[in-house]
Amino acid sequence: MSTSTRLLLLVILGIAIAVLASHFLEIFLGFALIFLFYAVPLLTVLALLVVAWRLVMSEGKKDEPLPQAKPTKVAKPDDHLEIERELNRLKHQIGQMNRRNKP
Repeated sequence: MSTSTRLLLLVILGIAIAVLASHFLEIFLGFALIFLFYAVPLLTVLALLVVAWRLVMSEGKKDEPLPQAKPTKVAKPDDHLEIERELNRLKHQIGQMNRRNKP
């Protein structure tokens, strides 16, 4: 097989692949447009109908008050001093570590 024949076959094969790919792309874009312009608005309307139905069905029910959260820990008057001491201790430790790591 000569070089020109191989080149001609490669060109024909490339054109055939491009045509097939364009058809698949056209089909894919068609489905995407159908989904975008038909299914999405339909699903939106369906979701709105479900929300409206739930609101209508719950109209006669009385809302129960939510339980109030109970505090888990009551702050003592000197808690802030304890926190400051811990913070100063940690700062001191970090300073010592930085001094040790300096060459």
